[in-house]
Amino acid sequence: MQELIHRIPKLGLGTVQMGMDYGITNTDGKIPPERACEIINIAMQNDIEILDTAHAYGNSEDVLGECLGKKKDKIVKIITKTPISLKRISEEDMSAYIKNALNKSLKRIGRESIYGYLVHHAKDLLSDRGESIWQEMLRLRDAGLVRKIGFSAYTAEEIDAVLDKLQPDLVQLPMNALDRRLMQTGTIFRLRDAGVEVHARSLFLQGILLQPPQWFRGFFAPLARPVSILDETSRALGITRMALLLGLVWQMGMADYLIVGVTNKHQLMELLQAREQAISMPAVNLPDEAYKINEQLLNPTQWPK
Repeated sequence: MQELIHRIPKLGLGTVQMGMDYGITNTDGKIPPERACEIINIAMQNDIEILDTAHAYGNSEDVLGECLGKKKDKIVKIITKTPISLKRISEEDMSAYIKNALNKSLKRIGRESIYGYLVHHAKDLLSDRGESIWQEMLRLRDAGLVRKIGFSAYTAEEIDAVLDKLQPDLVQLPMNALDRRLMQTGTIFRLRDAGVEVHARSLFLQGILLQPPQWFRGFFAPLARPVSILDETSRALGITRMALLLGLVWQMGMADYLIVGVTNKHQLMELLQAREQAISMPAVNLPDEAYKINEQLLNPTQWPK
């Protein structure tokens, strides 16, 4: 446990909570616009350069546009996503639909171009309309409206199937300290070998991995032991559980950005402090017991409604 992390983890700010009440552990609800702007300002002042939003995140894009205002000289990489209703659009209308959706997003955000545009669900690229969708994404990139195009996914199967068909610039995927699925399948290595920029989300599993021991009951009860192992390890290292979670994902060396959402500025400050602890965290190997988790627990789409 002597090897140190020498690079500062690159953090990105997820903004879904700025546009809607989101998250199984979110007790604060939707963030008011003035507090959202305060969070964004603090993030930008602390080298968080990615802001992740989506058409489906309520009015998150509008809030970003209002908060960023005229700060176009600031280094900020904005990523948004296509609407989630692509399966309802006919193939002949798909090109115009995606183009119009991006133009509306750009108007709301207040930018002439953005860093990334993602197909919100990988399964849309695997449908009979997938080719039409991707060809329009390519045209938008060629037109300079976006710098990088790609998709968001939940599973290794989705990612591998899409990679068999096309070459994305960027992929957003789930990753956390207790989730080894993409490494076990080799999918994450395939992405890295292809030069794809990887953005990891679900670092804290919608905040579940930060909850106190008594929270883990019912469906989530099997996570109690893995989380207790995290606590034992963080105490031994003298750091917070959040810092350990950040550090373990960073040590994987598989993600370019770690996308994390917060519901208030105090959580953001805690996140920034955890980043500082993760910088000097020694290399850590959790016992195998920590990874004995049913896949249903790791995939929010399979959680009880």
